[in-house]
Amino acid sequence: MGLRRSRSLPLELNELGREADVNVEPERPSTFEYLLSWLKMDKATIATIRSRLQLINQKGLRKTYGLSGISIFRSIVMVLFLNLIFVTVYDGIKSSFRETRLRRLLGTGGSDRTWVFSHNDEMHGTEALTLALGLGAGAIEADVWLGPTIPLYSGQTEWDLFVGHRQADTAAQRSLKQVYLDPLLEKLSSLNDTWAPETLLLIDFKHQGEAMFSHLESALQPLLAQNLLTTYDPKTATWHKSRLRVVGTGETPLSRVIHQSPRYIFYDAPLTRLSEPHTVPATSYSPETIIEFTPEISPIASDRLPISYHLGIFFPKWRPLNPFIELLQAYSNEARRRGIEPRWWGFLTEPRFIRKKMWRLLKAGGSNWICADDVLGATRWLQKWDRKQARMAQMAKDLAETV
Repeated sequence: MGLRRSRSLPLELNELGREADVNVEPERPSTFEYLLSWLKMDKATIATIRSRLQLINQKGLRKTYGLSGISIFRSIVMVLFLNLIFVTVYDGIKSSFRETRLRRLLGTGGSDRTWVFSHNDEMHGTEALTLALGLGAGAIEADVWLGPTIPLYSGQTEWDLFVGHRQADTAAQRSLKQVYLDPLLEKLSSLNDTWAPETLLLIDFKHQGEAMFSHLESALQPLLAQNLLTTYDPKTATWHKSRLRVVGTGETPLSRVIHQSPRYIFYDAPLTRLSEPHTVPATSYSPETIIEFTPEISPIASDRLPISYHLGIFFPKWRPLNPFIELLQAYSNEARRRGIEPRWWGFLTEPRFIRKKMWRLLKAGGSNWICADDVLGATRWLQKWDRKQARMAQMAKDLAETV
């Protein structure tokens, strides 16, 4: 069988191949070599570049990716840059939609009281109180510390109540009066004689309960003078219901609460110990007292959710298949039997899907309040929950009528 003559080889090479009885075919130049020849590079330069490419092939970069190390690095940088642009634009669009929804809710909220509990409200921004009231949050909690004021015109230092989650946060000198009490006085007074639902203002006593209680009594006098505070007179067993009820939590001295008459600072009871008689230790102004928690002392009862109860989010939603719902309902039922509203705090809130699962578990367990740092998210979630419960109740009613 004769050998075909290659058009790209000279005659002597074809003859050499014929004499050796082998097929001599030329090695096809690569696209890169075509490019180099098109650039009219000499053979020495081409050989140098080719040897370097072979070295890169040995390292596995060009052979695997078809790119040089620098090109790969540039590609990674470009991908990261485009990802940064996408995330920035997405966050901007998401923030815009969130702000639009917030304004829509603020435009329609504020009149209907919800079971949203604004936890650590002072950490939600400079307009935290406006946000909570605008969304109809039924309870607002502020962390409060007793600290010295910064003297401006005199060398005399006075003590005041300041808001802040940590004591170091009080360096900003944001007083309870400035951030909460004065704005509440203005907003509630402007309602005149129109009906408004009662809002709970919880003051979390972070330390020095006895001293803070006296300062809080003084700070509440303007609201008390305007009849804006809910009060209870233990001597006559009479209520005066109003638009704001102040509740002490944290290190609030219970003895000061039960001996205050009329009572305008109430107490956040321990949810997990409601069924037990509570001993109030003796003080300089009162003997030791044993009490039962009632709505006249505690309109709300709270406790940290036990760590083991978090496992309830991994069980089915229905009570017969979820033992943790039954445990939670036992505490909730005891609180409701006493006319007290139950609340849990200290549960997982991140990531968001875990937070929603926790809210669902607590509502299924009978909790009145949804404790939230994300007031807007909790408001929207609670609206969906209420609509779902209303649909299920209507379906049950329709089914009962057809049977």
